[in-house]
Amino acid sequence: MTSRRPRLALAALAGLLLLAIATVGRAHVEATDPSFVVELSAPWPAANDPWLQTLELLREHDQTAYEAALPLVSTAINPTTLLRNASLGLSELAIESIRLGVDMGEAGPRLQALASTFDASSVLSEGCPTWAALVDDVITCDFDYLVTALGDPATGQSTPMLQQLDTLLGTRSRQAVILVMHPRLDEFPELWNRFLDLRVLLALRYTPVYTPDVNSVRIVGYHAHLNVKDLEYKALDDRDLFGAKPAVGSSLPALDDGDYDNLSAKVAAQARSLAELSRIATNYPTSLAKLDKEVQVAPDLAKALTSNSAMTRQLVHEGSALVLLNGQPIPTNMFNFWNVLAHIRHDSRILDHTKKQNISRADVLNVFSADHPMQATDRFNLCNTDAVVWLNDLQTDAMYSRWPTALRQLVMMAPRLPTLRKNLLNLVYFADLADPAQVQTVLEMVELIRNETPIRFGIVPIATANNIDSPSSTKAIKFAATARQAGVARAIDLLSSPEETTVDQVETAAKDEKALHAMLAAALDQFDVSPSSGGLMFLNGRVVQQMGGSAWQEAAGALVQDELRVLSTAVMYGELSDSSDISRHYCGSDAWTSRKAFVFDIDAGKESNLPAFTAPTDNLLGDYKDVHVSARGRLSPAQRQAVVAAHKALGFGLDSLDPVMTPKKTGPGLVVNGRVFDIPAQLLQRDVELLVKVELKRRVLRLRAAASAAMTTPQFWRVSALSHLDHTELTAIYGRMFPAGRTLLSTHSLCQEPLACFTDARSATPDIELMAFLPPISDETQKIVPILDLVHRRIASSAVKVVWRTVVEGKIPRRFTRFVHGLIDNGMALFERVPANVLYTLAVDAPRAWVTVPQESVLDLDNLRLVDKPEYNFARFELDGLLVEGHTSETTGDQAGEPPRGLQLVLEHEPPLEAPERDPQEDSDEPITVSQLVDASIVMYNYGYFQLRASSPTSLAVRLRSGRATKLFKPLNEVILVDSFRGVTLFPKFERLPGQEKAPILVDDSVPAPNSMAVVHYAKQAFSKFLALVSGNQARRIHVFSLASGKLYERLLSIMMQSVVEKASIPVTFYLVADFLSPEFIRTLPALSAKFSFDYTLVRYAWPAWLRSQSVKQRRIWGYKVLFLDVLFPLVNGPDRIIFVDADQVVRADLAQLMNLDMQGNALAATPFCDDRKEMDGFRFWKQDGGFWQNHLQGKPYFISALYVVDLVKLRQRAVGDILRAIYQQLSADPGSLSNLDQDLLNYAQHQVPIFPLDQSWLWCQTWCSDESLARAKTIDLCNNPMSKDSKLDRARSLIPEWVRFDDRAEQVRMQVNAPTATTAVPEVQQQHPPHTPITADREEL
Repeated sequence: MTSRRPRLALAALAGLLLLAIATVGRAHVEATDPSFVVELSAPWPAANDPWLQTLELLREHDQTAYEAALPLVSTAINPTTLLRNASLGLSELAIESIRLGVDMGEAGPRLQALASTFDASSVLSEGCPTWAALVDDVITCDFDYLVTALGDPATGQSTPMLQQLDTLLGTRSRQAVILVMHPRLDEFPELWNRFLDLRVLLALRYTPVYTPDVNSVRIVGYHAHLNVKDLEYKALDDRDLFGAKPAVGSSLPALDDGDYDNLSAKVAAQARSLAELSRIATNYPTSLAKLDKEVQVAPDLAKALTSNSAMTRQLVHEGSALVLLNGQPIPTNMFNFWNVLAHIRHDSRILDHTKKQNISRADVLNVFSADHPMQATDRFNLCNTDAVVWLNDLQTDAMYSRWPTALRQLVMMAPRLPTLRKNLLNLVYFADLADPAQVQTVLEMVELIRNETPIRFGIVPIATANNIDSPSSTKAIKFAATARQAGVARAIDLLSSPEETTVDQVETAAKDEKALHAMLAAALDQFDVSPSSGGLMFLNGRVVQQMGGSAWQEAAGALVQDELRVLSTAVMYGELSDSSDISRHYCGSDAWTSRKAFVFDIDAGKESNLPAFTAPTDNLLGDYKDVHVSARGRLSPAQRQAVVAAHKALGFGLDSLDPVMTPKKTGPGLVVNGRVFDIPAQLLQRDVELLVKVELKRRVLRLRAAASAAMTTPQFWRVSALSHLDHTELTAIYGRMFPAGRTLLSTHSLCQEPLACFTDARSATPDIELMAFLPPISDETQKIVPILDLVHRRIASSAVKVVWRTVVEGKIPRRFTRFVHGLIDNGMALFERVPANVLYTLAVDAPRAWVTVPQESVLDLDNLRLVDKPEYNFARFELDGLLVEGHTSETTGDQAGEPPRGLQLVLEHEPPLEAPERDPQEDSDEPITVSQLVDASIVMYNYGYFQLRASSPTSLAVRLRSGRATKLFKPLNEVILVDSFRGVTLFPKFERLPGQEKAPILVDDSVPAPNSMAVVHYAKQAFSKFLALVSGNQARRIHVFSLASGKLYERLLSIMMQSVVEKASIPVTFYLVADFLSPEFIRTLPALSAKFSFDYTLVRYAWPAWLRSQSVKQRRIWGYKVLFLDVLFPLVNGPDRIIFVDADQVVRADLAQLMNLDMQGNALAATPFCDDRKEMDGFRFWKQDGGFWQNHLQGKPYFISALYVVDLVKLRQRAVGDILRAIYQQLSADPGSLSNLDQDLLNYAQHQVPIFPLDQSWLWCQTWCSDESLARAKTIDLCNNPMSKDSKLDRARSLIPEWVRFDDRAEQVRMQVNAPTATTAVPEVQQQHPPHTPITADREEL
C-alpha cells in the first residue's frame, strides 16, 4: 500500500512554504495573520532543465537560430547570455518572450514528452557514458566506426525516427543518424561539428539532467480563488476534526450589487496603472469596501463609462470583457497566459521577418487587420426569390397582433429574443422534403412558430434539376403547389401526415408543375443547392453553418444573437427607425445575388503551398488589376475556357494555366492571390467572375486601403501572403472557433473621457500592444489584469491600454484571486492579508486543457476558515492530465460535412522508441508492439466535438474503437505528441467505407427500421424480455452515479453508499466525479470499498470551451449531473444503465429494481415532486397558475433530480446529451434562467426528451412529502427546506434511525486511513517540489 503523507508533515510543510515565499520579497506572515498556500505540481521529472527549456523554445521560435545556438550552449554563462549572442540574430522581443517562457516552465511538457517517448539513459553505458549515436540497429560512441559504417549508402536508411518527436538537422540525405547527448557538455561543440561534417540527416535527442529523488515539478500559469461562501443553507460538517467544532464564518463588509455602478466608477477613478488595478481586482471583497469610503467620483465619469460600453458593444460580443493583442480579439474563455505567450511569440516572428524586409509594423498590422475571412458576414439576397414558401409573417399574422412595433424595444429586450411585430429575423431553409431528417427540421420550425418564437420562417423545397419525376422534385412540387393553392397550413399537414387521406389533395396541371419545377430549379441553381447538399439555411441572408439534427437550432441561435447586436446598435445610433425598411438591412446593395459553394463555403480558399504566382507582364489598369489567378493541377478544356473568358471580361491578372506539380489525390483548382479554391467539374465563366469579384470585395479593396502609399507592390503582396500564415497560426493557438481577423482601434475614438481609460506603456513605439475592454468590477477583470500586468512588466516593447466599460445588472465578485506565475511567489498561490474568520471555498482555475485534482489537504476546501488551524493552511493539487480534443465531420455521402454523432474514439499509447540491442545478432524477429488504452469517448453532435485525456505528455494515437465504427469508416491512426500546456486540438475527417454511406452509426433497437415489419420487431423485443425474466438474465450489477463536494457532502455520500450496498441483491459499482472530491476522501475510498464490499470508478470530463460555463461551483456541479451523461462514463466495459442518487440520500430498497425497470423505451426515468405537504404550496413554483412552468409543462409533471435512471444505450442512440446541451446553451444566455440548473433543464426538455415517471415511493423528501408517506419511502432525500433552512445533519438524525450507524462506521474507516503520525519527511517533500528558479537576475523589473 502506498504510504500517505501524514498531517504533521503537512503542517510543517505549510510553515516552510510560507517562510520560503516570505524570503523572496513578500512581507512576513505573522501567526496572528494566517495565510493560505496553494501549490500545483506535475509528475514530470524531466521538465526542470533551464538549458533544454531555452533550446526547445528557441527551436520553436526559429530553427535556424536553434542550430546556431547548439554549439554555443556549453560555453554560455547562462541561458540569457546564450539568447543574446549576436550570431543568433534574435530581436529583443524574441529574447524577452523566450526568457519569460523559460521562467514559467513553458517547455516542461515538451521535455517530459521527449523523455517519456525515448529513454535516453537506455543507450548510455559504462563504455558510452556521455554520448551515443544510433544508426540502424547499432548503438555506438566510436566516431571512426560511424564514419566507416556510413560509407555504405545503405547504412542509416532504417534508423528508427519519430518525425513528430525529432527536429531534423544537418544535410538532406537518405542516411540518418541520431545523436543522444546533452548540449551543455564540454565536448559537445566539437562533436556536433564532426557530425555535421558527415553530411547526413541529424536528429539530436537530449539526455535530461535529473535531480536525485525529484519526481515532480511545480507548475505555474493558473489562478486560484478563495470564494466567499454563501451561508443561506447550513452546509458545515459538525464533526470534531481539530479539537473544536467549526464555527460559522463571519461576514465581510456588506457590498450590495445595487452599488455596482457607483463602485465601478470609483475603481475606474482610482486605478490608473496595471499594478494598482491588479491589487484592487484580486482583492475585491476588501478593496472595494475601502474605496467606497475613500474615493470620490467625478460627475462625468459614470456617463463616460456608459458611453464606452455603447461604443464597444459591437466588439465585445459574449460576456463583459475582451482583450485585443495587436488587434486580434481574444475572447475571455480563451484568454490564459499560455495562449497569450504563444501569440506574442508568433507576432515576434512575423515582425522580425518584416523588419528585415524594411516593412513597418504599422503597415503589417494595417494589412492584417484588413485581411480576415468574411465568410461569416457574407449576405445573400433572398428577398426577391419567389421560391420561398413563408410559413409565418410577424408583421401581418393575427397571432402577433398584440406585440409592440417600436424598435426601441429591441434595445430594452436584449439579450432576449425581441417580441416585436417586425420581420427582424428571417430564416430560410432549403430543404429536401424527400429526406425524413430534413422534414423533421421543418416540423421543428413549425413547433417554434406555435410557441410564438419571434422569427419568420421560410422554406424553399429542393427539386432535382432536369428530373421532374424524382422523389425530391415530386415532394417539392406538391408542397409548393399546396401552399399556393390551399395555404401554408395544408402544406404543413402534408409533411406531418403524408399518408393521411383526410388532407385535401391539390391537383396541379402538368404545365403548372413544369413551371413550379423550373422556378424551384432556378432558385436552387442561383444559390447552389441540390438534394445532395443536405439542406441549407440562411438567417437574414447569412449562411447558418448547420450541423444537422437539433444542432441547427444551436447554430442559428448564435447567428440570431449576432444579428440582434447589429440591429440594436443600428437602432441606438439612429440608423434604423420605426419607418425604416428592415429588409434593406439584409437585402441591401452589399448582399450577393448568387452563391457558389466552392467560393463561399467556410472551408473555401485554403492557404496555397504552391510556388508564388508571378506578377503579370501586361499593364493592368482596371478594377481587378490586383487580383491574380493561376491554376493548380490540370484544368479541363472547358474549365480553361471559362477562366480565359472571365479574364477577358474583367481584366484580372492571369498566370499560365499550365499544370503545376501538386500533391497526389489533388484535383484541379484555381489559386487566387495565394489561396487555392477547389473548382467543380462544370465550371462556368460566371463562376470564375464571381470568384474574382468576391476576392476583390473581401480582400483586395480593403488591403489596398489599409496599406500605406510608401509600400511597394512586392512588399504589399509579401505582407498579404503573411496574413494567411498569421490566420493559420493563430487558429492553431486559439482553435477554429476563435473570432478571426485583427481589428486596429484608436483609444481616442473609444474613450471620450480621460478617466474612462488609461495606458500603461513601457515603449512609445511598442511591438506588442494590448487593448483591454474591461468592466472595473467583474470576474473576467479579476483574471485578466494580473496576466496583462505580468506581460507589461516582462516585455519592454509593450503597451497596455485599458478602456473601461459597464455591464447591465453587474454583480460584485465575492472572491479573492491569485495568479500564480512563479517569478516572485515561488510557484505557489499565497493568500495573505485576507479576512481569516470568513468561510471560503477554494478553487483552482487552470487553463482549460489542464486536468487538475486535489492531491494533499487536511482542511475542508469547500468550507475553509483560515483562522481554525493555520498550521494546516496548505493545499497541493496535481496536474493529472492534458486534453486531446477536437471537432470532426464526415467527408462522404449524404452526411458530408456532418459530425459523425456517436462515433467512438480511443486514445492509445504508441510503442515507445526502443533503443536497439547493442549486439544486432541478439535481436528478436518479433516486432515490438505496445498498445495500451489511455481513454475513450464519443463524438458529440454539438460541433462534432470530442474529448480525450492524456495522463501525461507523451506520444499517443487517436484511433477508431474496434466495433461498429471500424465497420463503417476507413481506419484512423492519428499519431500525436502531447507536448504543450495548451493541450492538443485535432480536426480529423472520416471517410465511409464503400457500401456504408447511409448506414447509421447508432442504431436504436427500440424503433423498427422504416418499411420493416413492426409487429415482428416488437414481438422479438417482447420475447427477449420474457426470456430474460424466465432465465434470470437480469442486470448483474447496480451502477450508481453520484458526486459530492466538501467534507459534509462526502460524509453524506459515504452514508448513501452504505445504504445502497446494504439493500442490494447484486454487486454495486459507484461512479463518482473526481473533480470535486477531496484528497482525504479519495484516499479513504479504497478502505470504504473493502470494508463495505463495493466497487468504484472515478470519472471526469472537462467542461468544453464552447459550452457556456458556470462560475459558481454549485451550479457547475449541477451541470455535471445532466450535461455529460453520454460521455462521462467508460465506453470500454462501461455500464449500459446508471442510476443517479444524490449524496444526501439514504436508500431503503434494492436498486436492482431500477436496473431491471421497464422504462417503456424512454432514455430517462425520474420521480415527480410529491405535493401532499400543503404548507409548502407557496414554494411549488411549477404549479403557480399562469406561471411559466405551468404553461410550459402543459400538464406534464415537474420531476425532482435527486434520483433518476438513465438508459445510456438509448440516451446515446437518440443524441439526448446533444439535445440537453443545445437547450442549455440557449437558456443559459439569460442569467436569470435555469435557477435549479439540473432539475430545470431536464424538466424544460421534456417535450424533446420524455421522462418515464417512477412511482412516488422512490423518493421521499420531508420538505415536500407528508409524514404519513414516509413509511413507504424507498429512498429518503435530505433536500433543502426553503422555509426553515435547517441543518441536513439534524434532520437526518431525527428522521433516519440507521443514519447514525452508517455514519459511525464510515467515520471509523476515515480515522483509520487518515490517522496522524510523526514523520521526518519534510525535507524530502521540499526536494520533490523544487521551486522555479527564473533565469532573470534583475528582480527590479518584477
